[in-house]
Amino acid sequence: MHFLSFLLAFIDKLLRYTLDKSGLKGVKIIASDNLWEPITMCMLIDQELHDAIDVIGAHYPGTLTVSEALMSDKQLWSSEDYSTFNDDVGGGCWARILNQNYVNGRMTATISWNLIASYYEELPFGRDGLMTAEEPWSGNYVVESPIWITAHTTQFTQPGWTYLQTVGHLLNGGSYVALTDGLGNLTIVIETMTHDHSVCIRPPLPAFNVSAQNATFNLKGSFSSLEMLQVWYSRFDFKTNKSKFFQKLEPIKLSRGSFTLNLNVDEVYTLTTLKTGNKGTYPKPPDSAPFPKQYKDNFNVRKYRSSICILHHLKYLKNYSTHII
Repeated sequence: MHFLSFLLAFIDKLLRYTLDKSGLKGVKIIASDNLWEPITMCMLIDQELHDAIDVIGAHYPGTLTVSEALMSDKQLWSSEDYSTFNDDVGGGCWARILNQNYVNGRMTATISWNLIASYYEELPFGRDGLMTAEEPWSGNYVVESPIWITAHTTQFTQPGWTYLQTVGHLLNGGSYVALTDGLGNLTIVIETMTHDHSVCIRPPLPAFNVSAQNATFNLKGSFSSLEMLQVWYSRFDFKTNKSKFFQKLEPIKLSRGSFTLNLNVDEVYTLTTLKTGNKGTYPKPPDSAPFPKQYKDNFNVRKYRSSICILHHLKYLKNYSTHII
C-alpha cells in the first residue's frame, strides 16, 4: 500500500508537473500498465490524479474491463497483450482479441508484446512475437500468421479513426467491429475464431461456441448509400494446414445498405470503402541454419557512446545474469 501511495503521488504530484514545466505538455501519461484496479478507483476519488492520466492501460485484460474504468471517461488501452506462440493458434488469439478488446472492454488500442521474436527460442516466451527473426547468423525470418491478421485492421484504419457503437457478437459466435474516419470511409472487421483455435497464453479463456452462420449487416445513416465494399479474407485451416491469409476477394455489392456473408468458423473478413489494401511481397528468406560449430570473433567491436557509459556491442554474443548454487 505504501508503494501504491508513492506511485500515485509520483504521477500527479511530480511526473505531470515536471513534464509540463519542461515544455512537454503534449506528452501523455498512460497508467498503470498493470491491472485495472486500483488505479481506476483511485482516479475516481482523486481529481488531480484523474486529470494527470490520459489513458488507462491494463496488461492482458482478457478482453474485459471494469465499471470504474468505463466511468472514468478516459481512453482504455490494452497496453500489453498477446505474448502468445506465433503459430496459427497464436494468430487466432490475435484475431479474436483485436476485435473483442473493443467489443467486450471498449479498449481502443491493443499493443502486442512483442512485435518481432528476435531472441533465442529456448528463452521464456520463445516465438511470442507477430513474426520471427531469431537467426542473425543465417538471416532467416518467418512471416507468421499474426502479421496478416494485423493487416486486416491496420491497413484499413489510421490513428484518428473511431469505433462506431454498433459493434458486437455474432448470433452463432464471433464478433464484428466497425470504424470510420468521419469523412465517409468505413471499415468493418469480422472474426469467427473458435475457442481452441484462439487461446492466448493468458488469462485463461472461458468456454464458448462458434458455428457456421449467415450474417446480414444493415448499414444506416450516411453509410446506407454505399453500393460496394472491398473485401479481404483469411481462413485458418487446422485440418489440412492449407490456411489462406489476407486474400483480396471480389468486392461485395450492397442493396440499400445491406449485405449478407456466409461465415464459416476460424475466418477473418475486412470489408472497407478503402481501395488501398495491398498484401505486398517479400524476398524468400535465407534458409534456417544452426549457429556455426566453429565460430571466431576478435571482439574488436564498435563502441557506442551513451550518456551513461560506453557500450560494447558484440555481433552474436550476449551476457546474461546467471546464478550458480
